[in-house]
Amino acid sequence: MNHDQILEVLHTLPCQQDRDHGALICFPEIFESLSHHDLGRKYDIKIKLYELEQTGTIKVIHFNEPGFRDVVAGIQLTNIH
Repeated sequence: MNHDQILEVLHTLPCQQDRDHGALICFPEIFESLSHHDLGRKYDIKIKLYELEQTGTIKVIHFNEPGFRDVVAGIQLTNIH
């Protein structure tokens, strides 16, 4: 999948309110949805999310808890097309 296709999928997923970060799309929903599109490995999905973050279209949110700071909690869409 290319970035545009991934963004299309992300735009269909529901946002949830997080007390620290506001509205975000949680990683379990992202993983579940993208795993049906030949991006089934968590590592591969995370790499795609980080690539999208570099383009400025999303922001990757990590957990704030010690020991979990490298774990992706979800994303925020920053550039709605």
